[in-house]
Amino acid sequence: MGNREAITMRPLACMPWVFALVLWVAPVAGPSARSESGIVYLEQNWSRGEREWWYSARQGSRMLPWAWARALELPGGRRKFLDPEYMAGLGYPANPASEDGLPIGFVVDQVAEDGLFRKLCRLVGLGCGQTVENTPHLGLTCSACHTAQLSYGGRTYEIEGAPTLADFQAMTDAMLAAMRETRRDPEKWARFSAAVGGDGPALATEFDRQLAWYDALDRKNGSAMRYGPGRLDAQGHILNKVSLIVGATDQVPGLPSDAPASYPFIWNVPQQGLIQWNGIVRNQKPIDIRGQKTDFGALGRNVGEVIGVFGEVDVRPAQARGYPSSIKVANLIEMERLLGKLWSPRWPAQFPPIDEPLRARGEAIYARLQCGECHAPLAPNDTATKVEVRMDPIERQGTDLWLACNTFLHRSKSGVMEGRKSATAPTVPIGAEADTRFLLENAVVGTILGKADEIASTIVDDTVFGGSRERAEAKAAIPEGAILPGVTDPAAHERARRCLGASNDLLRYKARPLNGIWATAPYLHNGSVPTLYDLLLPSTMRVVARGSDGAPAGTRTRPTSFPVGQREFDPRKVGYATAAAGARFTLETQTGDGVPILGNYNSGHDYGTDLPDDERYALVEYLKSL
Repeated sequence: MGNREAITMRPLACMPWVFALVLWVAPVAGPSARSESGIVYLEQNWSRGEREWWYSARQGSRMLPWAWARALELPGGRRKFLDPEYMAGLGYPANPASEDGLPIGFVVDQVAEDGLFRKLCRLVGLGCGQTVENTPHLGLTCSACHTAQLSYGGRTYEIEGAPTLADFQAMTDAMLAAMRETRRDPEKWARFSAAVGGDGPALATEFDRQLAWYDALDRKNGSAMRYGPGRLDAQGHILNKVSLIVGATDQVPGLPSDAPASYPFIWNVPQQGLIQWNGIVRNQKPIDIRGQKTDFGALGRNVGEVIGVFGEVDVRPAQARGYPSSIKVANLIEMERLLGKLWSPRWPAQFPPIDEPLRARGEAIYARLQCGECHAPLAPNDTATKVEVRMDPIERQGTDLWLACNTFLHRSKSGVMEGRKSATAPTVPIGAEADTRFLLENAVVGTILGKADEIASTIVDDTVFGGSRERAEAKAAIPEGAILPGVTDPAAHERARRCLGASNDLLRYKARPLNGIWATAPYLHNGSVPTLYDLLLPSTMRVVARGSDGAPAGTRTRPTSFPVGQREFDPRKVGYATAAAGARFTLETQTGDGVPILGNYNSGHDYGTDLPDDERYALVEYLKSL
């Protein structure tokens, strides 16, 4: 890539395998600036060089061998899978600085060569610096999911750290369909083989192996749910991948990946105590070495993220020696440090100006509704104040259940991890079956141990991951018929009842500071509401019926469907314009018969939904200013 990674590791000590080592990661050296015109970059405290490094910094993602990715043809013709126009149509904008013609967030990723410290570390028998086979692969970076572009007044605005409108599910489905057709179509296979220059039998064997893996993962994730642009069931995908990584041949029937969520906006993430919509990961107090801070809670979170986006981990060796992996731990540490500088975006000067009297009125309404009790105030340039985020139980918040519920319920055969330890219960061996999140913890810790040449400090302790290992406390039973009104599927009712009837740290959703909220549409954790104005309307849906719940007849309510995928911005309602042309997908919250669609509920967060319309707009005007 044209953007070089500028990370230098300087080991200062090497002690026994408890890893009382010292970490030093040099600051980012910015690469060349992007040269494309017509894009407005908001002031978010990153230089061009830092922004370019964010686009190209490799994290160890291995989607496909690079030669394969270049040669792979889409089904039904000769158009390439990586055709820039096709990728742009999926919502991945071009990166003119990419020498390989890849969109923002896509890179040629390769495992680093063995350095002196890694060789010395192995020589003394620490088993550190474990890697996988070293070949270039197509991979993803953080920016693929956390870079937004929106349009207004004929100009394109780019916002770092905001949720993408890309369709990850459509992209991976297309890749798998292309692989399947390439293998069964002799003409496609002949062109593919010639393009990659591989030996026939050896190439076929390796291709079949990777195709079988993706087929298995597709079956594991299998759901009729279509996420559409800007959403992904990331936790479901990660947990299902871990359940395959452990190598158990007889898996516990898992949960489908039917809980799509909006990509979280990630400014101020290092300041928050709990991360992800359901608070599954904890940040820790950073270790500060000569001004360079390292948060091992964040490192664990980011390692888990890379596992979910095609990172390769071999969990067969003993955990204490570390799991060989493709994951670039040093880069993940530096990415988190760079993220710690990121400001939230301010309302652009080129947009219609904020109406100051209306904003002041909205601020008074915000105070009257006590919104600040859940959404702690934070200035756009505040990157230091620690934020103890508010976590609301799923029943109280009333939004879609499935993200929190699925993560809580997900179990797997433990495979090669049976008898090993998890981070949250280091004295209790993992049984033949386990909650999959504990297998993920083991994989994360083993991966970090396997990168001792890149990290050097006490590894993840038993507070990295949120959630309790103890049996969930039972709650008062909810009456029959109250759960999921309108839904007749008994399996869905049973799943919901198990979650609503339990008390556990994972069965909550997060309320965080709202600075920059104007740039993060669609809204709610599952992206089921198009604009801030619509979020202040009541919903006709309910997770749990409460007597007369529901909007009175004739009341304006949240839309039950809206187009997603085009980037034209609506500065009045604040969100993507639902009347603009070019949307690639329609998000439906219910069927044509009015039956709620699991995963797409637009219910909950009912605060302010009884306001008169003029007060709604005043509150929206105030939210623009945060």
